[in-house]
Amino acid sequence: MKRLSGGIDVGSERHHVIIMDDKEKILFDREIEQKYSDFHEAIEEFREIETKGKLIIEFAMEGKNGYGAPFDRLLIGNGFRLYNVDNLKLKRFKDVFGAEWRNDQRDSKMLAKMLKLREHVDKGKEKAFIEVTKMPSVNEKLKILSRHQQSLINEK
Repeated sequence: MKRLSGGIDVGSERHHVIIMDDKEKILFDREIEQKYSDFHEAIEEFREIETKGKLIIEFAMEGKNGYGAPFDRLLIGNGFRLYNVDNLKLKRFKDVFGAEWRNDQRDSKMLAKMLKLREHVDKGKEKAFIEVTKMPSVNEKLKILSRHQQSLINEK
């Protein structure tokens, strides 16, 4: 099945998402507000793109959790492949491929382009892309408990 590359530039209030085909034709280019309703609406649009062209969309984002949550978990939960990009390698990629000015749209486009070249970029031991998978429920619970413990320690 043919793959599409998606880049997600993560922000505190909104994320910019670009999806492109292998010829770099942009099929989706939009900002998504940091709201569940917008996330679900975008995921529905991604599904339509996939089914209409019998395609698979993979996404790359710089960083996971943080401002990327819960969008990253929703994408994974809906069956999309998501990759975390090493930010130093992304910076080098931008330097090589001429990202002379910085904005959210340009950053998401660079992520999508870099993902398109994943097989060539991820050679050898050093990986630029790390697949983000669903966290086991035990880890999720431990994370919540450790944060609660830290908040109790801070109250002392």
